[in-house]
Amino acid sequence: MMSTTRLLPLGLMLLCFACAPPRDWYVDVNADCLGSGTEQDPFCTIRRAIDAANSGDTILVRPGTYFEFIDFRGKDLVLKSTHGPRHTIIDGQSRGIVVRFESGETKASFLDGFTIQNGRNGRSNFGGGIFCDGSSPTISGNWILDNKVGSALAFGGGIGCTETASPRILKNWIARNVAHGNSSILAGGGFGGGIYAASPDTLILGNLIQENRAVDGSLVRNGKAIGGGIHALGCEIVNNTLVGNSVRAPHFIEDGSATYGADLVNCIVRANSPSGPVEVSTGTARFSCVPVGVDGPGNIQTSPEFLDINQDDYRLACSSPCIDAGDDSVLSLLVDFEGNARRVDGDSDGTSQIDIGAHEFDAEFRLIGLPISGGAPVRFGAQAPPGEAGNLAGVFLSLGDAAGGNGIVVPGSGGQRLNLDLDLFFGLWLNTPRVIRNMTLATCPEVAGAPFQIPSQVGPGTEVFYAGITLDLTTGQVPSVTPTRSLIIQ
Repeated sequence: MMSTTRLLPLGLMLLCFACAPPRDWYVDVNADCLGSGTEQDPFCTIRRAIDAANSGDTILVRPGTYFEFIDFRGKDLVLKSTHGPRHTIIDGQSRGIVVRFESGETKASFLDGFTIQNGRNGRSNFGGGIFCDGSSPTISGNWILDNKVGSALAFGGGIGCTETASPRILKNWIARNVAHGNSSILAGGGFGGGIYAASPDTLILGNLIQENRAVDGSLVRNGKAIGGGIHALGCEIVNNTLVGNSVRAPHFIEDGSATYGADLVNCIVRANSPSGPVEVSTGTARFSCVPVGVDGPGNIQTSPEFLDINQDDYRLACSSPCIDAGDDSVLSLLVDFEGNARRVDGDSDGTSQIDIGAHEFDAEFRLIGLPISGGAPVRFGAQAPPGEAGNLAGVFLSLGDAAGGNGIVVPGSGGQRLNLDLDLFFGLWLNTPRVIRNMTLATCPEVAGAPFQIPSQVGPGTEVFYAGITLDLTTGQVPSVTPTRSLIIQ
C-alpha cells in the first residue's frame, strides 16, 4: 500500500509531462553554457536545446556559427534561426554529417533558416550535409553549401535520403556539394551531388540547385557519376532552378548532369555539364525550360533569360519566356525562393499564372546591372521604430542629389516606371542618412543604351520621388512596400 501511495504522484507527474503545452527554447552561441534555455538565459548549443525539448516545441537559434552535429532524435521540433541562413551557420568542420533525421521524424519536424556547411561523410554511403532515413522532415529556407559524401557508392553530397525517407525540401539554396565515389576494387560511383532521394514520395520544391557535382574517382573502369544536381527515383520536382551542376566519370558512365530519374515540372535546367539532353536523364519534363532534345508538353527550349547569369542572379529578366509559362495545376508554394508572392501577372495580360523556375518574376522591383552616373548620390536613411528593439525598420529612398531636389532622367525610357532593387543587408539600425553611390536601378522593360543619369542640376519644378519601405533586416527581404509617392520617371 505504501509503494502504491508513493508511485501515484509519479504517474501523475508523467501524465502532466506528456500533456505539457509546446514551448519555445532559445540558443545563443555567445551565451553562458549553464543557461536554462529561456529567452533571457539561452542555451549555448543547439544540441542541448534538442535534448531539453519535446515534440511540438520550437527552438529559436540566434546568429553565430555553431560547430556541432545535430540529431533530431525522433522529436518533431521546429528548429529555426532568428536571422536567417546568412547569419546562422552550423559547420561540420569536415568531421561528419551535420544534420541527421533517422528516428521517425515527421513533416512536423522543421529545419528552417540555417547555413549547413562543411559536412563530410567518409564512413557511410548517404549524405554529406543532411542525412534522412526512416523519416519525413521538412527542410526549408536553408543554404546547404560545400558538403561532401565520399565512399565506394556515394549518395547525396548536400542531402542524402534512403528509400525509407520522404522529406519535403523547400526553398533551399543547395550549392557546391559533392557525391564522390572512390572504390578501388568494386564498381563505385557518385550519385546526386546536390540531392539524392530514393523515395518517390519526396517533394523537392522551389530550390536553387547550383554547381553541385557527382564524381566517380574509382580506379576500376566501370564507375558511374549520375545526377549532378539531383538523383531522384520517381519523385516530382517542381519550380526548381538547376544551373552549373556536373557529372564526371572518366572511365565509364556520366548521366543526368542536372537531374536523373525525376519528373520535372516548372523547372529551369541551364548550363549544366555535360550539356544537352544528358542534363535531364531517365525522367520526364513538362512546362519546363530545358535543353533542346528534352521534349514534353509545355516545355521551352530557348534561353530562360536570367537577369545576370554571370553574377549568379537567376531571377527572370523582363523578356524571359518563363514568365507566366508554368503549369498552375501542380502543387506550389505561396512564395518563391526569395519570399516574393507566387502567381503574379508578370506579362501584364490580365491573368496571373505561375512562372517557370525558383523565382517568380516581379515587375515592380527589378535589378539589372546599369550603373548610376552623373555624380549625384542616392541618399538612404533608416530609423528604428519607437520602442522597437526588433528587426524591422522604416526605410526611405530619395532618388536625387544630396539635397533631395532632383528627379531621375532615363534617356530613351519613354516614361517607363522606375524600379529599385532593395537587396541590402544591415546588421544594425541606421539612425542617420547614408549615401550610396552605386545603387542599381532598372526599368522594365529594361532600357537599352545609356545608363541612368542623376543630374546634379535641373530646372525649377522638378519632382522628387520617394518610397516608404518596410525592410526585414534579419532576412534582407522586403515583406511590404508602400510607396508614398508614385515612382514614375518624368
